[in-house]
Amino acid sequence: MDDKFCQTASQYMSGESTGAKLETVPAPSEEMGGIVLKKPTMIELDFVNEEWRVLGLHMDLAIVKLICVAALLPHIADYQEWKDLFTIANKAYHLKSSSIIANSHIPMEAVHVQELVINFLKLNFNMMVSFDGGGMKRQ
Repeated sequence: MDDKFCQTASQYMSGESTGAKLETVPAPSEEMGGIVLKKPTMIELDFVNEEWRVLGLHMDLAIVKLICVAALLPHIADYQEWKDLFTIANKAYHLKSSSIIANSHIPMEAVHVQELVINFLKLNFNMMVSFDGGGMKRQ
């Protein structure tokens, strides 16, 4: 494949990852589960809908992190027990299927993290990289 095409595709995927979308959005407020005592206006409804969307993005990212860090198989999302857990925790959150997690969320997040690491390394000079010496034989 053309190298420039791969680089462009990677940059696009990075911008579409959940982590990239959340970098521009504040964390969800703690009052999201509160009871509304008055009839909300349309502006308030739009804000609440946006908060729920942001909460969904945070949940998606947390699931991706859990699956990757704990080395779980994405197929865990297809188990009824997994679905029950999230239904109990938050009925408004719509779980993603294992295929969406494995084929979309994880690869996009991996590209996003790779881009963040490259940008970090570009900004730092005189870095020392050390290894555990596993590949070097003692003399």
